[in-house]
Amino acid sequence: MLIKSFMSKNLVVVSPDTTIREAVREMKEHNVGAVVVKKDKEIVGIVTDRDIALSIVDGCDKKVEEIMSKNVAVIPEYAELYEATKLMSERNVRRLPVVDENKNLVGMISIDDIMMILITELSNVAEVIVRPSKLL
Repeated sequence: MLIKSFMSKNLVVVSPDTTIREAVREMKEHNVGAVVVKKDKEIVGIVTDRDIALSIVDGCDKKVEEIMSKNVAVIPEYAELYEATKLMSERNVRRLPVVDENKNLVGMISIDDIMMILITELSNVAEVIVRPSKLL
């Protein structure tokens, strides 16, 4: 199963000098749990709802570059789903930006997306198991 088939295309991109307050507004407006931080065309970070929750004590006027995770792990859109789960586990992250062959941001895959895929697949398998066999 290719990442491209399951990734979310509902992305929010901000610049490093975006305030936390602005990032939160964007996340709320687009109903997403993370924003990708880009400078020019390069992905330089990611800010998640958790990052924001942990930083809120210091105020919302900070810039996202102050709280973003750097050295972001990305995954190619034609990677297999198991590669995403392996990379998430290795890097201890819940979301991966998805890039095309030119390293352009094209989507996001999250642990929640993967869980929904697995639940659907397991449900399909269970349906086959409980269905009466046509061979008998």
